[in-house]
Amino acid sequence: EKGTLTGNKPNGNSYYTILNKGNLTINDGTTVQLLLDDGRPAGYSSVIDNGWFNGAPTTKGYNAKLTINGGVIEGGKYLKNDSYGTMEINGGEIKNGANASVLNWNVLTVNGGELAPADGAAGAIYNNKGGAPEKGIVEVKGGKFLTQGSQRPIFTSDDDNRSDFATITGGSFTTKPDEDYIASGFILSESNGVYTVSAYVPPVTPPTPSDKTEVEHNQ
Repeated sequence: EKGTLTGNKPNGNSYYTILNKGNLTINDGTTVQLLLDDGRPAGYSSVIDNGWFNGAPTTKGYNAKLTINGGVIEGGKYLKNDSYGTMEINGGEIKNGANASVLNWNVLTVNGGELAPADGAAGAIYNNKGGAPEKGIVEVKGGKFLTQGSQRPIFTSDDDNRSDFATITGGSFTTKPDEDYIASGFILSESNGVYTVSAYVPPVTPPTPSDKTEVEHNQ
């Protein structure tokens, strides 16, 4: 269903526009915002929180699932994939937040879409881990990462929440991604300031001409 959701922001403070603890899909034509009256992001809360900030699901092994196929996610501090959350981004725009585009605590897959972090952010995806429901896993298979300057497409913390469980097998990047994240069998290329990741294709070696020349004799 198409429409616009706008979060409450009394006195400049805010709460999530969406708190998802179920199975939610966002498609083209949907706009989810958490903005101040002047259009700046309301940076106290995430625009969407997928999962549990406190507590846990009542069913063992259950995870909240958020799938973004299109639309616009705008404002807030960032889009957050929380404890017990799985998130899949296939399309759409994530923009005009106050920090990174996405804060990931559990399992995040990016197949498409555009991620544009705030100018002062360290990068697009802030990946962290904690206990068992906070695995800190990121898989990037596609999408456009609109970072700039020293911003990184994927970054993590420098404390006990550090997670290096990230792999890149596709996508385009306006700043160079960490080569440690490039999956085995894939290569990083650059053209006109844009980096791409693709499967490595070994060069084809032309056959060596035979030294033997066969001459047909007519009898």
